[in-house]
Amino acid sequence: MKMDMSSIIIVCCPPAAGKTVLSKRIASSLHLPLLSKDQIKTDIYDAFVKNEIVNDQEVSIASYAILFSMLKELIKAKVDVVIESNFDAFMSPKKLSGIKEEMNFRSLTILCAARI
Repeated sequence: MKMDMSSIIIVCCPPAAGKTVLSKRIASSLHLPLLSKDQIKTDIYDAFVKNEIVNDQEVSIASYAILFSMLKELIKAKVDVVIESNFDAFMSPKKLSGIKEEMNFRSLTILCAARI
């Protein structure tokens, strides 16, 4: 049975705080797809820029664009999903807010930190 709206679990942590491990466990436990900005970024590097020097910021911007595009499609299909990133750079908090205003979904944000 389809729900009236998607539920999005947002895992937001600084680099090396464990967001990937945590988000994979959550997605696996709940049998949900996982959208990871870092995985998208890695896939872009693997596909296009193996031996080239590239602008890391541009690849990050492209990664966020793909992440948000995929998220919007899943929301339209009323699919629950886990997304993870640091969501600190490149307008992503504003972009998430904009998607929330534009589309109907529930969200739960998990913030975590690591001791150094």
